[in-house]
Amino acid sequence: MVNGLSFLATDESIHRILDQKTVSHYADFQAALMKIRVLDGHYVHGERILAIDPHRIVSTSGRLMVQKKKRPDLPSTKMMQTFFCNDVITGQPLGFTLSASGNTYLQATL
Repeated sequence: MVNGLSFLATDESIHRILDQKTVSHYADFQAALMKIRVLDGHYVHGERILAIDPHRIVSTSGRLMVQKKKRPDLPSTKMMQTFFCNDVITGQPLGFTLSASGNTYLQATL
């Protein structure tokens, strides 16, 4: 058993699992999981400081996407925009989301 899974997580097995549900289902699941973790006391109550950590990940998608540069000396490539939200005090992850690569940091954060 690796990382709590009862099987070896290959790309094919993960795609088979993910293809069974909609994006909306996974968003609802993530919100429900956070509520359970709050009730279990995984997060510090009281004043919270949250950190939003944006990452642009190179994409090999066949979709038309805005091309961005990770560094000025590299050529433009398709990028997927991801955001991680963590509690600064505990380091606990609070959420994760994807955004259109054309969105600015401020647009996607809201």
